[in-house]
Amino acid sequence: GLFALDGGEATALARFQKDASATVVVRPVPEAGYEFYKWTGDMEKLEVAQDGSIELRGACPRSLVCYFRKIGTTGVERSWTGAGDGKSWADAANWDPSGEPAEDDVVSIGSGATVLISESTKKLYSLTLSSTLMMSNWMTRLNAAYVHVNADGVIKPSNAFADNEMSNRVWISCCDLDVATGGKIHADKLGYKGKNGPGWGDFASRESYDYAGSYGGKASDGKATQCYGSVEEPTDPGTGSGKATGIAGGAIRIDASRAVRIDGTVSANGIESTLWAQSAGSGGSVYLSCLTVSGKGVVQACSPDKVSTEGHYGGGGGRIAVHYDAQAQAGVICDVRFDAHGGMGYYAVPEGAMSGYTAQRRSGLAVWAHYGLPTISFLQRTSGVIRAFGIRGS
Repeated sequence: GLFALDGGEATALARFQKDASATVVVRPVPEAGYEFYKWTGDMEKLEVAQDGSIELRGACPRSLVCYFRKIGTTGVERSWTGAGDGKSWADAANWDPSGEPAEDDVVSIGSGATVLISESTKKLYSLTLSSTLMMSNWMTRLNAAYVHVNADGVIKPSNAFADNEMSNRVWISCCDLDVATGGKIHADKLGYKGKNGPGWGDFASRESYDYAGSYGGKASDGKATQCYGSVEEPTDPGTGSGKATGIAGGAIRIDASRAVRIDGTVSANGIESTLWAQSAGSGGSVYLSCLTVSGKGVVQACSPDKVSTEGHYGGGGGRIAVHYDAQAQAGVICDVRFDAHGGMGYYAVPEGAMSGYTAQRRSGLAVWAHYGLPTISFLQRTSGVIRAFGIRGS
């Protein structure tokens, strides 16, 4: 595959032939006001000429991306060293060359690092991540034209939180996002802690082992916690269970003006309680807005199954919404699997307490039959108007 991004096109000067020895020269052609910047992708044994041209052999399949940038761009290539405090994005001494990443910078974080962002970044040209990037504070946003999460890369909130504590999430604003196989953007067990979250409402007694968290679907105990939040624009974290260790999935928001490719994992799953006779937190939320979505990865906002010990109930499933452009998506194949099921618990659902459960008591289905709302929404943008066209859930 050959892709040209922002400000030009990559033009082939010859056609591939059946002959395995045939070659094709590909030359970047910038639009007015832009210049060729670089190639990325399967660049092994490829040489880039002064004008940006590369020569490809017909018998060697490759995936390549050609980058352009505006003439006069002042950004620099900046890489993480950790030579300062070893953690803070804002510490100038952690970067080479020294300085917090600025607008139009080409930023790379190699393997073995854990980096913390506590305030929104400048609008970077690109971020290539092969380590862990943690995001603290609800309004902190990662801004970059291109975000590449490599096989060892992880983007996640910094920690779970209570009702009276600072909340955290993953918020990415970009043109294009690529999550490679093995790469992760996750908020697993990084939502509300046990006994915390909107699902509890006004219910006073939160100290009980058999109360599980609800969010997109109601928990399988059929008791205290309730569903909440938007179906089409889900941004809430999930609700924790009745004990402190039953933590819910957190919140992920991705605003991409163009393409999102997910070959890895994007997830906001709850966690089962680690102790005997304690129920699970609910799934969290994944809100994805883009022109097109593709890949063969997984998007999840689930509550875990826990049926091994007596006294546990499954939490409710979370919420996932995907907003995309129908016309652009028509030519793009998407094999991403979306899943927002609720957890399966040890006990059966009380007789008559709720409708919509399967024989395995998957609580995420409750949102279909009992509340009439889906846990997963796929929405298309037509002339700037968002309308629901199809629902999937389990």
